[in-house]
Amino acid sequence: MEFRVLGPLTAVTGNVHISLGGSRRRTVLATLLLNVGRVVSTDRLSAAIWGENPPVTARNQVAICVSGLRREFAAAGVAHDPIVTASSGYLLRLAEDDRFDIKEVEVSLRQARTARMAGNLEKASEQLSSALTVWRGDPLTGVEGELVRAESERLGEWRLAILEEFFEVELELSRDLQIVGELVALVAAYPLRERLRGLLMLAQSRAGRRAEALAVYQEGYRLSIERLGLEPGAELAELHEAILRGETGQRQGRLAVERAAPESSPAVPAQLPPDVTGFVARDEEIARLDELLDTKTGAGRPFVAVITGMGGVGKSGLAVHWSHRVASRFPDGQIFVDLNGFSETGPPVSPFDVLDTLLRALNVTRQHPLATLEERAALFRSVLAGRKLLLVLDNARDSSQVRPLLPGAPGCAVLVTSRGQLAGLITLEGATPLRLDVLPPEQGVNVLACIAGEQRVHADPEGARRLSELCGGLVLALRVAAARLAVRPSWTSADLVARLTDESRRLDELSQGEVDLRTKFILSYRDLAPQVAIMFRRLALLDVAEFGPWLGVALLEVDPDRAQDLIEQLVDAQLLELSQPRSGGQARYRFHDLMRLYARERVMAEESEQERNAALRRALGCWLGLVEAAHARLLGGDFAVLHGTAERYRLPSTVIDRLMPDPIEWFEAERPHLLAVIGQAAGAGGRALCWDLAMTSATFFESRSYFDDWRSTHELALAAARRDADARGEAAMIYGLGSLELFRQRYDDAERLLLQARRMFEEQGEEHGSALALRNLALLDRIAGRFELALERYERAEEMLRAAGDRAAQAHVLASTAQVLLEKGSYGEADHLLRAAVSTFEDIGYQRGLAQALYRFGEVLLRTQRIDAARQTLEKALETVRQLRDVVGESYVLRVLGETYAQQGRTDEAEKALLTSREIALRVGEQFVVGVTSLALGNLHFGTGNAASARESLTLAARIFEELGARIWHVRALEALAATEAMLNNDQGAHELWARAAALLKEES
Repeated sequence: MEFRVLGPLTAVTGNVHISLGGSRRRTVLATLLLNVGRVVSTDRLSAAIWGENPPVTARNQVAICVSGLRREFAAAGVAHDPIVTASSGYLLRLAEDDRFDIKEVEVSLRQARTARMAGNLEKASEQLSSALTVWRGDPLTGVEGELVRAESERLGEWRLAILEEFFEVELELSRDLQIVGELVALVAAYPLRERLRGLLMLAQSRAGRRAEALAVYQEGYRLSIERLGLEPGAELAELHEAILRGETGQRQGRLAVERAAPESSPAVPAQLPPDVTGFVARDEEIARLDELLDTKTGAGRPFVAVITGMGGVGKSGLAVHWSHRVASRFPDGQIFVDLNGFSETGPPVSPFDVLDTLLRALNVTRQHPLATLEERAALFRSVLAGRKLLLVLDNARDSSQVRPLLPGAPGCAVLVTSRGQLAGLITLEGATPLRLDVLPPEQGVNVLACIAGEQRVHADPEGARRLSELCGGLVLALRVAAARLAVRPSWTSADLVARLTDESRRLDELSQGEVDLRTKFILSYRDLAPQVAIMFRRLALLDVAEFGPWLGVALLEVDPDRAQDLIEQLVDAQLLELSQPRSGGQARYRFHDLMRLYARERVMAEESEQERNAALRRALGCWLGLVEAAHARLLGGDFAVLHGTAERYRLPSTVIDRLMPDPIEWFEAERPHLLAVIGQAAGAGGRALCWDLAMTSATFFESRSYFDDWRSTHELALAAARRDADARGEAAMIYGLGSLELFRQRYDDAERLLLQARRMFEEQGEEHGSALALRNLALLDRIAGRFELALERYERAEEMLRAAGDRAAQAHVLASTAQVLLEKGSYGEADHLLRAAVSTFEDIGYQRGLAQALYRFGEVLLRTQRIDAARQTLEKALETVRQLRDVVGESYVLRVLGETYAQQGRTDEAEKALLTSREIALRVGEQFVVGVTSLALGNLHFGTGNAASARESLTLAARIFEELGARIWHVRALEALAATEAMLNNDQGAHELWARAAALLKEES
């Protein structure tokens, strides 16, 4: 296969020209070819097609273009796919027998230069001629896009450089007359290219056409003055003098002629500001810049790096410090220019004016002014050609301010700092981004110590670390804090910490004279579009550490795409930070702590209380709507929960689908933020919303054993409900706390709270809530062995839940009733109820409920000697609970599965399953499961004749059941332990244990 870019873009296999499709496909292929063997990001490919404003569907459209190219290659019979998908984009990989015209030129050039160095000029001429014949016209003809056009210009410049090298060799071979005609045509086409003009003059002079050579120089002089306002370069002027003196007869191709050194040289600019006092940290970033400079210099490629970050993070300090480190590598000078991109002193400096400053710094004088930006940029690039100069462009506004200031050839280095992302500079000019983050606390302490004094700062290490944390790792804030300590010898770190702890004063405290942290933030904020500014302010209303773009939908009442666009503009302005994306790829954002304080200042100053409260209500209502959606997706509907009257803000279903393909994963990611929202709702007049959020979240707290979260949220919401005299909310939270105590095996407290909740629900006529409380009271009865009371309560709860339409809770009651019947030995009735429960759970899609019902059904099958069916059912249940990451459910299932393996004679597998079940139960604090699993282990060991191990497990089981008040289970453990003692010939001990068991049974009856 053959690829050609040095002319019209083509791809050929055999004699077949492959169809490349429309302009976008051609642009994608051209960009991949120009970076052959290297990964090209999807963002850069989209920039090549659409420039700096790609559509929101850009990534998909790029993928479509790649797919189309692959389809055309395959249709043409190409044996391999040259386009490889990488993690961040695509790369084009050439097979061993593939041809690429750029590679062919590079091979010919290497051979020509090797031959020339060895003195074989004929071979050098042949190879250079061979390289030039590869060109078939202007590079990349027919390919659109600004990035590709820039590459096309670069390739055109490359061809001219090869031509100049070819004519030098021809002059060294004394072929003066043969090349004059070609050079005349080339100089006419490129009249300001001094190297070509010099080669023509040298050829004419050696061919005896001295007058023509002098006339060529005069024409060049005139054009340079007219178009550039600049005399020709020294090299061309010296060649002119040599021709006048008749000193060009020697057979050399290069333009340099012997000349005396000038009496004086232009001053080398050394304009870097003083290095930053007490600069510390940033070792990784400095190493990255060092590595980048070495890499680019070694490859002969331009060095352009962009340091980005929020205001005050230390971009300028790093740029200046690193520039001092490498200044010796740039003998032609170092220039620092403040572009004033974000400043209170005036507008950004135009590139037209910056170029004037740069040319003056380089001692370039002009006889005529240059009227256009393009003329000044061209002159600047000409002056820098062949020089090694470092250019630091500080505080850039955007890419358009910087691009005209870039040198055109390698050798120079450009370091840019900006609060903006400068995406155009990165995608179109190949600049390397270096994002500067805040300093970690320990490095922040080092900044404090460098300015305020090491002994003083390290005298209170805890205070110094806390001070660093309050400054948020922001270098400017740290330097201000350190300066305040330095000028107040009586202050300690703890004194300043006390002042900064008050959030309402923190930004004021981090201001000193001309150094004002708030001003840094103002400069970024003031230029925001109105709607972006509103988004910035309102995002600070929430007490969450990070958030997704959906929050902006509620705050501004805009569509999801618009909300994300507004938030991304805040990221571009360095007013928000991009956080780690959640699993599933949804973007996450966060404020820097100090930026959040500034945003809150702005929302308090610029928006009315009514506007703030309305936005906050919508945001909290959006949280409630999402939690309800997650709950419903988990249970298969809005089941087993009560709701208040708080207003919801509903997101489009498509957004919810993207947010929570797995509701458990969504909850895990949002849990810390959800806790903060519930706390905020309790104190923000959203108390009905507070208890609703807490109760709807309880399903997740219970399934993941987040018992502390369950308690804290419910106690907070209970207090809020009582302040509002919201009896329904109060009853709901008492019910939730009672359910928590039930799961924590604090059965006396659970019964007290559940009875209180049921009584309150009945007083309000709240049948649904009363049924939920009654269901859990029945569970307490079952655990205590009060089977008849449990069945009575379950029957009543099932009727009420059916009337309420709560299918999940109703099915749960059926399964729980079956558990009572199972423990009573009524296996047929239990079988019937469990089949009904399984059917309901499958119908509504409640996987956790299904797993619980299957585990109980497996136990019914086990007790009725359908052993193989029991194993299959339990293994299915085990797979489900593991997929749900339900560790408590896993412990329950493993216990019955272990008993099933024991029935099959698979003793080792049985013991492993039971030990794993008990280990999990011990880890999560499920004492009841520890007890029943220990009882099963004891029975297993008893059956294998291992009486000592049986005694150990059964003693533990008996103790746990006694502590829990689970009498029936306690009796079973005592009876099994008595049998074990008898096996050990401890007849007295066995008799006492049987007596205790009998007494408990008598008490129960």
